[in-house]
Amino acid sequence: MNDGCVMWMRNVLSHSCSVNGRCHQVTVSLKFPGKTRVSKEARKLVQCLCCEAGDRLSYEEITCLPFFTGVDWSNLTDFVPPYIPVGGCEDDTSNFERFEPELRLPNVELFRSQRGQISRKDLPFVGFIKDLSGPLTRHSKKTATILLHRNLGEERGSSGMAGFKLGIVRLGRAAGKTKYSLLDERDIPLVENYAFEAQVEVDKDGNGARVFAFCWEIEKGRALGNFVHNILWERHCGGIAPGYKVVHKNGVTVDNRLENLTLVAQAKPLKIQEGTKTDSRENNLYWIAIQQLPPDPIDEHFPEMSQSKVYNANGEEMEEEEEGTIYYECHYPPCTLIEEEMHQFSICGRCQQARYCGTRCQQKDWPAHKKRCRERRKNAVEDDSPVDR
Repeated sequence: MNDGCVMWMRNVLSHSCSVNGRCHQVTVSLKFPGKTRVSKEARKLVQCLCCEAGDRLSYEEITCLPFFTGVDWSNLTDFVPPYIPVGGCEDDTSNFERFEPELRLPNVELFRSQRGQISRKDLPFVGFIKDLSGPLTRHSKKTATILLHRNLGEERGSSGMAGFKLGIVRLGRAAGKTKYSLLDERDIPLVENYAFEAQVEVDKDGNGARVFAFCWEIEKGRALGNFVHNILWERHCGGIAPGYKVVHKNGVTVDNRLENLTLVAQAKPLKIQEGTKTDSRENNLYWIAIQQLPPDPIDEHFPEMSQSKVYNANGEEMEEEEEGTIYYECHYPPCTLIEEEMHQFSICGRCQQARYCGTRCQQKDWPAHKKRCRERRKNAVEDDSPVDR
């Protein structure tokens, strides 16, 4: 690159900085806007450089222009510049202007006009808090939540739930399904500093398996993680004494609302008041909330990945053909039950794959399951007998 080209580019930048605009076809018509205050010296400099190469001033002629009066060109490299930009690396953009991203909220009036009718395609699934009284508030993209129009307190005959906010955290896939955890409104900010996942725990005493919500501080790493119910109990109620454990009152091990947690002695198992009847489970808040979520994209587009998984007594995933004690999970998404005994759950008679804890779960899951349920074909038995020709 020759000096003439360098001078041309410098002059174009000088013109742009002076008039706050671009210069087009300056060799044909070079004009300075009347509203722009540009000194005579600066105009002379621009006119002498923004021209044909044969008419352009040389380096020595430029240093003699009135615009540079008082500049000691011979010692210029030894002076401290008037402004020293601070940059950390080559791609540092800290000196550029920053623009706040535009916050786009969904059309709330659209949902209000539906008069309580919820359409799955219109559900604002990720990044919102569920407010049972109606308003919609923004929170975090890490929190998977839903929007309902009817007050669950009124539906279940409880007036104490008015204005109640509920957070649903997506834990990821475990045991063949996408898992979620319920949190109180005050615990929703945990998603900013914690990473969440679903974890399958198998009771060594033969009491079956359960899916728990596991989390850890992002800065400290997974090795220092703990179950969500333990972290929430220590956060609101203090430490857990030796010989005690935190359990879930309704038996739903991912329902981590504080009112659903209690502290019991490890040697004394908690007696669940609601039992495991389907009618009782359908009345709990977790069951109601999960049924409002839209289908998981993996279940919709990759049904082969949503098959029921089996686990042995050590919590290790096994193949169905393997012998030994195995635990199946209920295929219905809102249900969190896993077998406590071998062959406890019923099996879909058509595909011979999906397992259900009861008839009610199988009936409710059928509208979604029938889309990918295929009749199991038996392997054809080869006939090795000679064929008469």
